[in-house]
Amino acid sequence: MQNTLVTAVIPTRNRPELLKRAIASVLAQTFERIEIIVVIDGPDTVTEAALELMASERLRFIPLRETVGGSDARNIGVRHATTEWIAFLDDDDEWLPGKIEKQLAMAGQAREPYPVISGQLIAKSPYGDFVWPRRFPEE
Repeated sequence: MQNTLVTAVIPTRNRPELLKRAIASVLAQTFERIEIIVVIDGPDTVTEAALELMASERLRFIPLRETVGGSDARNIGVRHATTEWIAFLDDDDEWLPGKIEKQLAMAGQAREPYPVISGQLIAKSPYGDFVWPRRFPEE
């Protein structure tokens, strides 16, 4: 995809239904210049088949022959990225629609050449929803 600015890297294995929700949340972003790289961490034909059905010019997937673990799978995704910015998303998480747009706006205001932009999340559990972190560190 031409003119992409952000790569969403999603490591996964054996969770195609959760992965589809994560991908849908990337595709629903208000900022659309995002490519998605899914790294399938080891043999998983079910997930490969699910991704083939989701054909999109914005979506690429890398099936690994052996399991390497989440960190190495993320690094493999980063090495295949073609964009200026990388955003990590776990296969069991979802982004709110304006996440990337807001983070890019903050990055544009940064004085540092390589800012790391973070945000809060809503952790859903049987005991309720919790916003983490409750406060951000001081500068």
